[in-house]
Amino acid sequence: MQMGKLCATPFGIDIVGITEFIALVGALVGGITARQRKAEMERLNEQLRKINMSLRQQARAGTVYAPGGCVLCKSAGALDTTMQQLQQHNASTHSKLS
Repeated sequence: MQMGKLCATPFGIDIVGITEFIALVGALVGGITARQRKAEMERLNEQLRKINMSLRQQARAGTVYAPGGCVLCKSAGALDTTMQQLQQHNASTHSKLS
């Protein structure tokens, strides 16, 4: 061991410094990813709120939702609009997950 040195570094490489740098980069990437996920969750939550509001309005207008996903509707136009919204939402969600 050399005098005057606090820790030995093999071949002059600071292992502790490299490890700290890797940990810092990992924390930075994790934070950025978490922020992106939060923004995506807020966007999806807003979309779901709009869809739920639309479904509630349609239910009040006479659309009946039976157990098992069966839909009985007095006005076919409202059902078509809801189905298009759901298909668009599913397509956009599926494409982002791929």
